[in-house]
Amino acid sequence: MSSLFKSRTLRLLLVSPPGGGKGTIINKIVESKPDFLGYKEVSLKVKGKEKNELIPNEPLILSSGTILRNGQEDELIKKFMSQGKLVPDSAINSLMMKTLKDVKIENSTTGNNMVILDGFPRNKQQCVYLKDNMDHDKQIDMVIEIDTPQKLIIDRCVQRFIHLKSGRTYNMKYKPPKVSMKDDVTGEPLIQRDDDKYETVTMRLEDYNKKLIGIKEFFLEDTPRENILYYKVDGETSDLNFKEIMKILENYFKTKEQEDFFKKKF
Repeated sequence: MSSLFKSRTLRLLLVSPPGGGKGTIINKIVESKPDFLGYKEVSLKVKGKEKNELIPNEPLILSSGTILRNGQEDELIKKFMSQGKLVPDSAINSLMMKTLKDVKIENSTTGNNMVILDGFPRNKQQCVYLKDNMDHDKQIDMVIEIDTPQKLIIDRCVQRFIHLKSGRTYNMKYKPPKVSMKDDVTGEPLIQRDDDKYETVTMRLEDYNKKLIGIKEFFLEDTPRENILYYKVDGETSDLNFKEIMKILENYFKTKEQEDFFKKKF
């Protein structure tokens, strides 16, 4: 079925509130090995003999968090992170630009044809910087906003407690421990991470909402509509949002032949 998909490239920005399930959805996209990403031929040795096989392509994931952690050798990044301070936009922009300029995706069903941007750009200023400094053919093509209901996010987080040594996680409403506030295996006390406390969660969501306004202004008002595709999914779970996102991506890569194929089949 892979031949029924267009040879297109896609630079996708996923936008989500903290705790909105973006990481889970990205993992699901990778694990699902969708046909629209195409296949590549690799040479494998089987019982001492060379054998060519087709294996599914994977999207390239560019996570700003991972890139920042890997970029701690950069003196400017190191300075802020060692002091526990937020890394300013100027330093993030510089580091991300170095990475993005080296990214190559192919207009082919036999090569990596999609890159997912995770965490950058995360505000309007970074969007403008990317537009002004990135080559035209490497600009973002599509934005998908994951609009998970924020009341649900708050509820999930504040109900989450962990056993520190093992990392076992409990939800006091949906998956409570057998004994209140005790780990099921060791009987040791559970704790709540600072990131899951109500004050922290609501503060992070407020910050996200302010930045989202700027991102939407940039992509929906400042950028010509023919240059960008903007979608919003608003399911209550990662599974629901994953399914909607996959429909969007399949439609983007779908050919006229595939449309006819599905019309006849269904």
